[in-house]
Amino acid sequence: MSTTNPIDKLSILIADDSETVRRLLASLLAALGAGRVFIANNGSEALTTFFRYCPDIIITDAAMAPIDGYELVDTVRTHPESPDPNVPVIMLSALSGDAHEARAEQMGVSILLSKPLVPEALYKAISEALASAERRAWLEEAALKIADPSPLPADKQPLPAGRSRMLH
Repeated sequence: MSTTNPIDKLSILIADDSETVRRLLASLLAALGAGRVFIANNGSEALTTFFRYCPDIIITDAAMAPIDGYELVDTVRTHPESPDPNVPVIMLSALSGDAHEARAEQMGVSILLSKPLVPEALYKAISEALASAERRAWLEEAALKIADPSPLPADKQPLPAGRSRMLH
């Protein structure tokens, strides 16, 4: 019985201004069996790649120019034409502290990892991001079913506003 690798079908976008970090992440993701990896040298390139390919996960550095990781996440989350405003985002940062963590959370970062990067922490973060995305997909599917329910039998139809049905 073989086990499936949850990462092997993923497309992952790496956004980091350090060539060393980009290479390290690409090597780690290849070793983990990632399906497709897109690489961006900065937040601006990352946005172009995101809007074109809509990857399953974004891994970004916090501090980049001309667009940093925070602005990248904000644009992904709030742009009206974003192909997936809920895409999981893993942010890497050498910064630490409550203010940094609060800003990352406020901007919609899914998981914040400290540099230097530990391979086990990256795999765990990807797994958590996938679990979160799967729960979100399930909730969205459930919401669609609620919004467009199949026809109900007459005794199960909703009552007009202001009326209630007593349960015995």
